[in-house]
Amino acid sequence: MGSDKQHQAVEKYLAGYSEPEVTQLSNIHAKYDHTLVIPLYDESFDDVLRLLNTEFSSTHSSHHLSVLFVLVVNCPEGGDGKAETRTTSLLQALKERVQTVSIGKNLHYGELVPGRGAIIVDRCSEGQRIPIKQGVGLARKVGADIACYLIANQTIKSRWIHSTDADVTLPDDYFDCVNVGHIGRQAMEESVALVYPFIHVAETGYETASELYDWSLRYYVESLQWAGSGYAYHTIGSLIAVDFEAYAKVRGFPKRSGGEDFYLLNKLAKVGPISNLPSPTIHIAARPSQRVPFGTGPAICKITENKHAVASHVFYHPGIFQQLKLAHQVINKSWHARKNNELESSANILESLEIEAVGTPLIEALEALGFARAWKHAVIQSGTEQQFKQQMNVWFDAFKTLKFIHYLRDHGYASLILNEVLNESQVLSVELRDKAVKLLSMTATEITPSN
Repeated sequence: MGSDKQHQAVEKYLAGYSEPEVTQLSNIHAKYDHTLVIPLYDESFDDVLRLLNTEFSSTHSSHHLSVLFVLVVNCPEGGDGKAETRTTSLLQALKERVQTVSIGKNLHYGELVPGRGAIIVDRCSEGQRIPIKQGVGLARKVGADIACYLIANQTIKSRWIHSTDADVTLPDDYFDCVNVGHIGRQAMEESVALVYPFIHVAETGYETASELYDWSLRYYVESLQWAGSGYAYHTIGSLIAVDFEAYAKVRGFPKRSGGEDFYLLNKLAKVGPISNLPSPTIHIAARPSQRVPFGTGPAICKITENKHAVASHVFYHPGIFQQLKLAHQVINKSWHARKNNELESSANILESLEIEAVGTPLIEALEALGFARAWKHAVIQSGTEQQFKQQMNVWFDAFKTLKFIHYLRDHGYASLILNEVLNESQVLSVELRDKAVKLLSMTATEITPSN
């Protein structure tokens, strides 16, 4: 990171694609070690204050780290009136707590305590609200664009834009992840994004729903890793840190009401490595919520509706990931079929490789995704096998992988309940298998949320 070309990409992004708040930042003169972006919609003041009061420290420094919080207080246009009222009250409480000084049309800046500042973005007042279809994606983009600008002009020392949510508890050594000891110097220098490890902390009455949801997330990512996917990481917005130059290169968070974390990481994975950190661990509150269309809150709500969820909740068939592993193997080997000009379909290409394990399900799934067309394009564009594999990895991205999985789910690999997954899978880690056994022991226990 850090070439002239990359600096130009940042300048181009900030000048042409960033949100208008970026133009209001010239009056911030203090310097900070790190920055942390937090979108806030219908959150409690106590939860936000808990985050703001976290005493961040580093094992590599004797002093507490200075941090600039970017708090994007937002409401969707035409949203729930009561949620708007609560969010507006949160905005006012934050401005009073931080003792802010207005620095722009909808920005306020001030210090919480010496060495800890906050930029409060008002995207909840009338005339400032977020289009409902752009939701949390735009809220994250506003905050991350501000962070990107402040890193570029050296107000922030670290190159990482950290993103989280108000429903998490951050460890004191949260910012230590940027030290090379966690994943190695070369990996840290090459990474374009970091994904923190996490555990879910369930609200009383939602323990089983939380465990089921958590298991499904870990099962999916673990299965992707086993299958050889380059997109095997958790796509949870509260766990992400992004290199500011890479962020600019992919033009920031997508403006979506959900899935913005998935699509940002999908773009980033095509320009550099995404590293799964071994530590420090973030605690995420597992609580019911309908503020976003999907994610932890809605999943907890849905699972809780079924009092016998452990016995009936379904997961992807392990056979799908066996097919996915095979797909990666044959796609990489398909470079060797490039000189055969008579190959027109996915079936022709895969059959020419003479791999005995390739069968109809795999051929039909790849055909449905347009593999033959992508393969021909990659062959034309690539002078070496390495270039070809990179082209195909970009094509067979996280979104295509999910479509591949869903195609097989709907064509012969129907989802299974937990005990069936446990019996069918031969590759579950010991940790996941033990968690599944523990969950199955809860089969007779009804999910009973507290009132």
